[in-house]
Formats: sequence, structure tokens, C-alpha cells
Amino acid sequence: MQNMGRFVTYMACLLAFLGAASCIENDYTKLSTRLVWSPNLSVPLGKSYYDAGNIPPDELPAAGALPASIVVSDTIDFDFAELFIYTETIHYLMFRSYVENGFPADLRVQTYFMNFSGVVDSLFKEGPVQVGKASIATDGSLIQATVFNQETYMEGEEVDMLENIKKIMTRVELTNLDPNFSPDEFLNDYFARVEMGLQASIEKVNK
Repeated sequence: MQNMGRFVTYMACLLAFLGAASCIENDYTKLSTRLVWSPNLSVPLGKSYYDAGNIPPDELPAAGALPASIVVSDTIDFDFAELFIYTETIHYLMFRSYVENGFPADLRVQTYFMNFSGVVDSLFKEGPVQVGKASIATDGSLIQATVFNQETYMEGEEVDMLENIKKIMTRVELTNLDPNFSPDEFLNDYFARVEMGLQASIEKVNK
């Protein structure tokens, strides 16, 4: 803001000089004093890591067999109302999702927006995104995780809806589990990671 103040001072001096030199006949006393600031704000929303250490006990597979699927979730606090307090206009919001699947299983990932009453809306309007299995060697070691990136934009009424959102929940479902792996191998050797970031294009008017 210090640089912004210097810019405003510089412009005021320049206009005064031009007026004194009679180079331009406009009346600068009629200029608006409103200063419009339109930055793009980028903030991390959170990171979730899933492995044997943070899968709920009731979701752990029974010994000797893998279930049809495993569902895990994580919730972070984020009060979207704070974005609206300091801005006159939010042109758009862009959510950047990064998913890394290090499991020998497919992932179905969905992000939900929640208020104190529960789920209000989801990020991926066409349903959970699909992230394919990781590349696994014949000895069971992880060769390479499968990575998914997506940018999802919201504007207009979708942005207005977020003003009352207090939490973001990410739900991850592991499906098509490879039957060649035991539960111990599956849970102790592999992982999934979900990261989210937010970019907001806003407009702030100082009067």
C-alpha cells in the first residue's frame, strides 16, 4: 500500500503541474477520489494425506480380504465470509485441485462445501473425479503415483453461495482394489494425497 500511496501522490503532482502549465483545460477538481484496486489473491486451502495411519479403524479391511471399496474423508476450516468482508466485488474464484494416487486402486475424489447445517454444494459438478491406479512393480513396490490436476472456476451465483461456507470436506473413495495385495501390504505401503488452493479475482474500492 506504501507504493500505492506514492503512485497517488505522483499522479496528484503531475496533474497539478499540467494544470499550472495550462497544457490541458480539464478541471481536475472534478476527478473521482475513488481508487479501484483489483488484485488476484492466492491462498492454500489445505492438504490431506491418506495412508494406514489416518484411515479410521472402522474403515480398515478385515484380515485376509480387501473390501469392495474404502472411503476416507478430511475436513478443513475455511470461512469464506472473510473474502466478502473486504471486497466490493468477487469476479471469480478458481479452485486448483491436485491429487496424487499412490495406491494400487482407483480413486474417486469429491470436495464438498459445508456450513453449520451440513453439505451445501460440491466442487465437481459432474460428480467425483476419477484418478487411476498407481504404477506398481511386480514385487509390489511403488513405481510412480498417478497425478491429477484441475482448475475449477466459479462466478456469479455460485460465488454468492459460498459466503456462508465455513468448512471444506474432501471425500476419497478407493475402488477397484487389486486383489493380489493383502490388507497389510495395501495399507502400509501406499498413499494418496489431495491438495487444494484458491485464487480469487476481487475488486476493492477505496472512497
